[in-house]
Amino acid sequence: MKEKKKILFVCTGNTCRSIMAQALAENIQKKDPSREEERLEFISAGLAALPGEGASPSARQVLEEEGINVDHHQARLLTPSLIEEAFLILTMTLRHKETILALMPQAEDKVFTLKEFILEEGERGPLNVEDPFGRSLESYREIREELNGILLRVLEKIKKKD
Repeated sequence: MKEKKKILFVCTGNTCRSIMAQALAENIQKKDPSREEERLEFISAGLAALPGEGASPSARQVLEEEGINVDHHQARLLTPSLIEEAFLILTMTLRHKETILALMPQAEDKVFTLKEFILEEGERGPLNVEDPFGRSLESYREIREELNGILLRVLEKIKKKD
C-alpha cells in the first residue's frame, strides 16, 4: 500500500485556522468517494502553539455546525521533523511561510500560503487567511466558508498533479 502524503496546515496557535483547515479537508475527502484513492493525510501545527491546548470554542462550534467534531484536537508545535515529513505545507499567512523558510530554507519547494497554492499562473490576490481569534462567531463562520472553498481547489490541484 502506498504511503499517505502528508498535507500540513500551519497557523500561529493551532487552535483556529489550521485545525479548521485540517478538519474541513478531512471532511471533504471523507464525503467524496472519488477522493478515496488520493491517500492524503491532513495534519496541523502552530508556530507558537501551546502543546495540548484544544481547538478554540468558536472553531469547535462552527465545525460542529458542519457535523465535524474536533474535541480530540490537541495543539501541536511545528517541528523540523513535521516539516521534513510533509509532502506539502500550507500556511495561513505569508508571515507563517517566511518563518518556516527562515528555519528550513530547503523546504522552499513545498511551502505555500493556502491562497498562493491555488492561484493560477500569473494570477494575483490576497495571500492571507485572516485570524478570527477573539472575534465574533460570525467571523469564524466566514473563515470556515472561505477555507471550504479554498480547500476544494487545493484538493483538485493535488489530484491533477498526481
